[in-house]
Amino acid sequence: MNQYNYSDFIWQQYGHITSKYVWYWGKSVIGLNKIKHDLLFLRTCKQENIIPKFVRFRISDVHAVYKKAIHRCYQQILTDEIKYKKRQLTKAYRLSKSLQNEIHNNISIDHFTQLQNMFENLIVDKSKKWIYTHNKKLESLRIEHASKQQDSKLSTLDPIKNYSHRILTEKERSVLINGLDFVYQSSSLNEKELVSSIETLFVTLLGRCTDKYDWEDKELDENITYNLTPEQLQYAAKLRSISHRFKQNAKKELKTINKSHKESLKVLRELAKDKSIHITRPDKGKGVVILDRKDYVNKMHEILNDTTTFEKLDHDPTIEKENRLITLLRKMKKRGRITEKEYNFAVPRGSQCARMYGLAKTHKTGLPLRPVMSAIGSYNYKLGKLIANKLQSYRNSKHRLKDTFDFIESIKTLKPNMTEHKMISFDVTSLFTKVPLSYTIDIILDKMYGRKHNCPQIKKKKKADWCTKCVNRSDMKELIDTATSDTHFSFDNKYYRQHNGVAMGSPLAPVMADIFMINLENKLMKKLKKAGVLWYKRYVDDTFVIVDKNANVDNIRNILNSHHKDIQFTSVEEQNDELPFLDVLVRRKSNHYETCVYRKPSYTGLLTKWSSAVPRSYKVSAVSSMIYRAIYISSTYTIMHKEFDFIRYITKLNGYPTNFVECQIRHTLNRFIEKQKVNARNNSTQQKADDNNNKDNNTERIIVKVPYVGKSTQQFSKEIKKLANKIKPTVQIITVSKPSPAVHQFFRNKDEVPQVMQSNIVYQINCNTCSATYIGKTVRQASRRLKEHGAPLKITQTQVQEIEPSRRSSRIAKNNNDLISYAENESFDEEQLDAPVKLNSAIQRHITHNKHQINWDTWSVLDREQHPYKLLIKESLAIAHKQPTLNQTTRSVPLIVFPEGVA
Repeated sequence: MNQYNYSDFIWQQYGHITSKYVWYWGKSVIGLNKIKHDLLFLRTCKQENIIPKFVRFRISDVHAVYKKAIHRCYQQILTDEIKYKKRQLTKAYRLSKSLQNEIHNNISIDHFTQLQNMFENLIVDKSKKWIYTHNKKLESLRIEHASKQQDSKLSTLDPIKNYSHRILTEKERSVLINGLDFVYQSSSLNEKELVSSIETLFVTLLGRCTDKYDWEDKELDENITYNLTPEQLQYAAKLRSISHRFKQNAKKELKTINKSHKESLKVLRELAKDKSIHITRPDKGKGVVILDRKDYVNKMHEILNDTTTFEKLDHDPTIEKENRLITLLRKMKKRGRITEKEYNFAVPRGSQCARMYGLAKTHKTGLPLRPVMSAIGSYNYKLGKLIANKLQSYRNSKHRLKDTFDFIESIKTLKPNMTEHKMISFDVTSLFTKVPLSYTIDIILDKMYGRKHNCPQIKKKKKADWCTKCVNRSDMKELIDTATSDTHFSFDNKYYRQHNGVAMGSPLAPVMADIFMINLENKLMKKLKKAGVLWYKRYVDDTFVIVDKNANVDNIRNILNSHHKDIQFTSVEEQNDELPFLDVLVRRKSNHYETCVYRKPSYTGLLTKWSSAVPRSYKVSAVSSMIYRAIYISSTYTIMHKEFDFIRYITKLNGYPTNFVECQIRHTLNRFIEKQKVNARNNSTQQKADDNNNKDNNTERIIVKVPYVGKSTQQFSKEIKKLANKIKPTVQIITVSKPSPAVHQFFRNKDEVPQVMQSNIVYQINCNTCSATYIGKTVRQASRRLKEHGAPLKITQTQVQEIEPSRRSSRIAKNNNDLISYAENESFDEEQLDAPVKLNSAIQRHITHNKHQINWDTWSVLDREQHPYKLLIKESLAIAHKQPTLNQTTRSVPLIVFPEGVA
């Protein structure tokens, strides 16, 4: 008989009133014990510093400064809840005692005792449920709390590796802990970038509105005629309106940005002033490495003093080599050895000296450096890209891996019985710098033209009398030599030439390395198989090999080392049936191979921080790429889910919201599944998809760079695309949000380009006698342009023959009705190279007529821009702003959308 049935019996014996009191007494006794258990739960949470979920209030992501205050609020709410429960307990006890006394006076002792026993049994049963529920909650909260504490501990293990004598302060650590790719939002909008992008977009979509490509090309008394059509006027006004609205919204948005980063930027500037240390990134992964500059320079000099690979030069030969390469390419074009398109792609203009720097291998003892060459913009960089494209077909090999995913697909094809054997990884020591250059070039030429013919060996025979094959072979050798062994660079303001091997950073480096390694494999594979090699795969210089369980590893390594004295292999054998290769950990099981994502012990866990002022797409890419690798590399669902947990953990350390990460996991999984479905479709459906892709490839694309602010940039991008679609529906506008410079801008790891060797610049020259100034632009080295203005050779630092046109002679007037495509790599015509150099510049006329002197030591660079038309726009903006007296006109090119320029 339970309480409620017994209350019916009491009602029959003593009446309704007494029965009602019994019911209330039972409820109060049970409630009293429930409050006791709740109070015990809350006190346990208080003692263990655990915050129950009912105490927490929902709040959006806030700055870390306020998190402690919020936690204190939670603790206060918990304390107040405990006090409230105590008051409830007192009231429940008094009510229960009062009801107990009332019933005791109105019923028999036997019935009262039976009631007490029944209530005790009910309380015991309910207590079991209460204890189970509270213990379950406590366990969950304890796990959560432990996870947070672990996160807190691990978040102190920052990615900074300090090997220098300098001890960082807390402020210095706090600004470096976010990594060198962290971006602080600029406090102002870069209006020059905005204006140059919009003006260029207008011209690309609607064409020019004057009959001059560049106003500096006109005569002094010549008037400029505008030919703006009604359509151009209409859309210029609309573009201006959209841009003006963006500027207003952006400025409002920038005002709301936390200004605390100003202190951080100040700390970074102070760090950058310390020339005794060198701050850079590690060789593998993300992070911050701090070295003593003296140690860094000494280690680099140890590498560069290797005379078998590097040769020291006494000056910068960039201009000489640029002129020589232009001459060579012109001759080859005339002979038909290269096409017009290839010539325009490879011909150099405004080249700069390549620059060498070193990245610390933090995962190796002794902290060695990996030499890396920044070759973009060097005189032979585009030539290297052209040759690399021509040699792609010679990289094909069944042993070569394209990437990690290719390796995973290869592992899946292995038979179960292969797990009986051993896994070994072979690695070539410094492959790129050790590739025997002349040997590899001969391999390439033999593949392209066959064995060397005897035409060049006949001394009396001129090259014009050689056979076609020998001429072609000689021309290609000259091009490859120019792109490789004739590469020069600077380090520590000294100049070097790499005459052997290929520099890491050169477009030819991976191609040459692959061709050499393929040749090695073709010659040694029979010996390797005889020595016990059963399965062989290679990615550049890293090789994954499965060998017979009884094979001698030293013997296999000796065979590999026998091919060339400069190429030496090291080996790593599996440990505990595991072997890492690339970013995959391969586990050998009884009848299959298991794979999961591998991270080196030096892995820092640093991602693009959530608080970094970069477009959302950057953060989506940072997370989705990790998720995709987890899906593709993980061989089982269990491994994949463990990797997802790790991604959740790492992204949390980098400040990513949980909802954002979960959303990316779902989306990436859906895309992966959809891709698998597409691959499973029949050939006709796939062919149809390919046809659609080809149609998309034929669509004209225009890239528009806009300054990144936040939501204002997203809205602005949408409005630009919508307007462009109205102007020209066949054009696809791709907006690229350009964030502010990252932290690494403060710590230059490469030599500064001398001012006279800078190109694609807007410059200003001042008269030393009066206040007259001149503003111009040049896509070539500043020294060439200054020489045309009459600067002395000691300023221009060049005594080479000028074979390229002057600034004005290289400009070609086109019809105003033509639609000009101002591409990034716009090249000049053959006729322009033959044009005479004009030396009657405005500065020379000023010197001659007024007998004044120019202060050639104080000329300055006002702006930089790689895009040809944007450079003209920036020159126009500078002229409009500074009003130089020596310029012929008020603009370089007309400003249509923003005629007033930038304030």
